[in-house]
Amino acid sequence: MILTGGVMAVVTGSAMVIASPELHEGWSLFAFGALFLIGLAFTLSIYNDQRALRADVAGGIKLWRDGRVHAMTVSEDSDSGRSNYRVEIAIDPAPDSDIDIDTDPPSPLSFAVDSNCYHSIAQGDRVRIAYTPHQVALLNLVNGNRECVTVAGCNPAIPPSP
Repeated sequence: MILTGGVMAVVTGSAMVIASPELHEGWSLFAFGALFLIGLAFTLSIYNDQRALRADVAGGIKLWRDGRVHAMTVSEDSDSGRSNYRVEIAIDPAPDSDIDIDTDPPSPLSFAVDSNCYHSIAQGDRVRIAYTPHQVALLNLVNGNRECVTVAGCNPAIPPSP
C-alpha cells in the first residue's frame, strides 16, 4: 500500500513537470528530485520494518519469556518536550538448557513503552513478556494481574488493563 502510494506520488509529480512548461527550469527539477529521494528513503525504511515484522510472523515467532525489570529510564526530548520511557527486561535463562544462543536473547532487552505501562511496573518486578526477536519489539508485558500491550516505536500504545 505504501509502495503504491509512493509510485502514485512519483507519477503525479512527473505529470505535473511534463504538463507545465514553467516547471522545466532547473530549480523545479531539483526540488522534485529531492522530494523523490526523500520519499524513496521513507518508503524503504517502512518497507524494511515491515519485512522484519513479516519475518517474525511468517516464522510463527513470538517469544514469551519470564524475567524481571532490570532498569527503568525516562529521557526528555529537547525538541518536543515529550518524555520517552524505556524499560530493560533481564530475561531468565531457558529452562531446557544452560546457554541456548538461538532462543535466549542477550540480556537485558530494552524496550520503549508508554507512560501507563512504565508507571504500572517497578524495578525488580517479575514480569512475563512477549516480543519479536528480529525487531526486538515488545508486544505484551504482564506484571501479575496487570497487562500492558505496546509495540516499540508505535504511538499510542494500548493502556494497561485493570
